[in-house]
Amino acid sequence: DGRNAERAEMAPVTDAMLSGAWHLLEKTDPPKQRRLRPRMGDIRFTDTPGAKVSFRFSGGRCCIYTLFDTNSGTIRVTVDGVSREIPLFDSYCTYNRIVPLEIFSGADGEHTAVIELLEKEPDRSPVAFRFKDPATALASPRYHGRKFWISHVLASGGNVKPLK
Repeated sequence: DGRNAERAEMAPVTDAMLSGAWHLLEKTDPPKQRRLRPRMGDIRFTDTPGAKVSFRFSGGRCCIYTLFDTNSGTIRVTVDGVSREIPLFDSYCTYNRIVPLEIFSGADGEHTAVIELLEKEPDRSPVAFRFKDPATALASPRYHGRKFWISHVLASGGNVKPLK
């Protein structure tokens, strides 16, 4: 089965996989990077719509290691020409946390993936029930933005390489 982990490979995201404006978290928020490095390694991020991560992989399952945070954005994931939008935000987003986000589960084989940060912010209402005054909390700058963080790609068949 191409979705099991026998041949899995966890590959760091490299500059060759990136297009658009990306930054190393180490250069912009060293304390956050130090806290997350033991579990994520070097983290890259963007808040520029249209910035992309593009790669090839093998297997029947693929995840990216990303962060869900109060100011995360929405991404468009396209695998083998099939696209879907994924908000990087949910009802637990009162803090940042590491998420192994599945971007593909399907037929074993060689695949291509392009992940693009979109202009629109995700719906923040799933977290509203956690606040005494949701309108004020969600209006704060903390809950606005469209950041996309990524550190690694995990593919069940390995062979993670830049598309270029």
